[in-house]
Amino acid sequence: MSTLLTVGYGDIYPITTLGRIMAICIASLGVGVVAIPTGIINAGFVEQYQRKSNISDLKDMDIKENTFYG
Repeated sequence: MSTLLTVGYGDIYPITTLGRIMAICIASLGVGVVAIPTGIINAGFVEQYQRKSNISDLKDMDIKENTFYG
């Protein structure tokens, strides 16, 4: 767990079992506070990109269908 959630140089660290458990929980929550909103925002960007791509594809198909070659 310490390699996943390294929070500093290790100068000060908890010694007791309760302190270590609390440190793991606090560090995990800190990572989650950044990771969860990042995932949600990223999913929104991907959704908007797919919508824009689908609209662009529909416009291209419509233009090709309505083009007269003569």
